[in-house]
Amino acid sequence: IAKDGRKVCPTCLISQKIENFAYCQNTEDNCYFRCKSCRKEKHLLQKYGITFKEYKTILELQNNQCPICNRTIEEIENNDEYLVIDHNHHIQDKHVRGILCNLCNKCLGGFQDSPVILQNAINYLNKQEIIIKDDLQLKSIKI
Repeated sequence: IAKDGRKVCPTCLISQKIENFAYCQNTEDNCYFRCKSCRKEKHLLQKYGITFKEYKTILELQNNQCPICNRTIEEIENNDEYLVIDHNHHIQDKHVRGILCNLCNKCLGGFQDSPVILQNAINYLNKQEIIIKDDLQLKSIKI
């Protein structure tokens, strides 16, 4: 780290503020050697086969919102949530479907990425009956 609190990332070769490097207690300067942007780029390439520029393009194609709940990036992040890359777990090649908020991504995972199970959930939510207790018996009634 330079005296002015900056560090050069060996990947992008840019001198940056120390805040642009993630904390790492196992290093002499308590920082990862790559800046956060270069670490993100490496992660995206290794895990999903896309660059950070392509990640941003996907977000733009989705109007900078989750394509399932339609919340904007700002709404998601202001709610202490985050964005995740959704990919098809059933295809071995890296196959990005889109970028979702973590809640919608968890829901898809809970439905095992199955359109059949998801349709069953939709049918369940749309059913026009409820179960009530009447004279110590349970009954299903239409609403």
